[in-house]
Amino acid sequence: MEIHPILLGGAVVASSALAVGFTRPSSIYRLAVAPILTFCTFRCITTSMDYMIRCPWAGLVGAYTITFFLHYLDIVLLRGWSFEAGGPSTDPGTGENIPNYPKKDRTDNTWERLKFGLAATCSFRHIGTPYQVKNVPRFSDKNPEYVPSRSRFLIWTAFLYAACYLFLDLITFKVDIDTNLKYFTQKNVPFFTRLPNISSDEIVMRVINTIISGLIMICVQRSFYSLVGFFSVLLGISEPREWPPYFGSLSQAFTLRRTWAVFWQQTNAAKFASVSSFIVQRVLRISRGTQLYRYARLVTIFAISALMHVLVDVASGLSLTSSGAARFFLTQAFGIVIEDIIVGIYYNFMVKDRSRGSYLLEKCVGFVWVCAFMIWSSPTYVYPLMYRVNSGQDDSIIPFSIIKMLIPVP
Repeated sequence: MEIHPILLGGAVVASSALAVGFTRPSSIYRLAVAPILTFCTFRCITTSMDYMIRCPWAGLVGAYTITFFLHYLDIVLLRGWSFEAGGPSTDPGTGENIPNYPKKDRTDNTWERLKFGLAATCSFRHIGTPYQVKNVPRFSDKNPEYVPSRSRFLIWTAFLYAACYLFLDLITFKVDIDTNLKYFTQKNVPFFTRLPNISSDEIVMRVINTIISGLIMICVQRSFYSLVGFFSVLLGISEPREWPPYFGSLSQAFTLRRTWAVFWQQTNAAKFASVSSFIVQRVLRISRGTQLYRYARLVTIFAISALMHVLVDVASGLSLTSSGAARFFLTQAFGIVIEDIIVGIYYNFMVKDRSRGSYLLEKCVGFVWVCAFMIWSSPTYVYPLMYRVNSGQDDSIIPFSIIKMLIPVP
């Protein structure tokens, strides 16, 4: 019997919530259910395109199912979250018990356990807990304690959702297939090996595509976050303080490391850190605190991200060999290593003036570096994803076009 991929994803979510809320870290249930969830995730990935029609929709279902599965590995198996502990109980890198923060007195009943399990499962960044991930943006940089009122939050969140929706509509309502086939296919991915033959027009189009692709990814993720946050606060399920900004400030993206660790959304930060600590310390036996440990974790984190995004691409209808996700994300790790070497040489041997002007110049150079690196590296990930659009199929992420209603396209 075929099961809809959304139901398979729901099974992963429900299993995580029940495990965290109703079982202890040592329970055999936690380990026994893992193969079942692995199968559910696999079936979701391989059947999403059959049910979801458009590849962005299939990719979203696959992406969230994979994300919740990795979250299960993190909070249920590796860090041992439980109702009794009020949070994690195990260090994923050493396997040893960790001290718990003092817990608030709460009633021990089925409803409270279910709420705790759902909260731990659905809050990837663990907002408002002692275990909140690093670099979660604040509502206000000037006043770190500021939290918007309920009405202000709802108005602003609705505005952000509408703005993202209209931008996605504008970008996708009329696609120039001829331009896409000329500039945005697999043969256009290589850059340096084709440099003598690349026209100035192609370079300009590559820059534009990199910017637009980045904005599309931001708008897709931000709009979904806004939609869930809006109704969660509207219905009284949660409070505005539990929905801080999704992305950090673009002003922080002046190095590759800060682009991924500060500017970009941190929904996967905890699970990637947990799984990478397990692999580096307990499998590879690399001691924490060393340079080898630091870069082994860096590579492992991006390798996990690469695997995750390859599977998302498969859910979207791409083959394993067509996906460029692995190359893109592993290239980011390589770029950060090169960046660290250059920055280290600069600070140790060259820098003398730490005045404000010098710092601003460094940031400007950093922004140019990040932009250039992304313009070079992102097509290997983005261009393969455009295969259905390039074939003339309706592959918009939005369910219906407002612009097409107002401006009919011949």
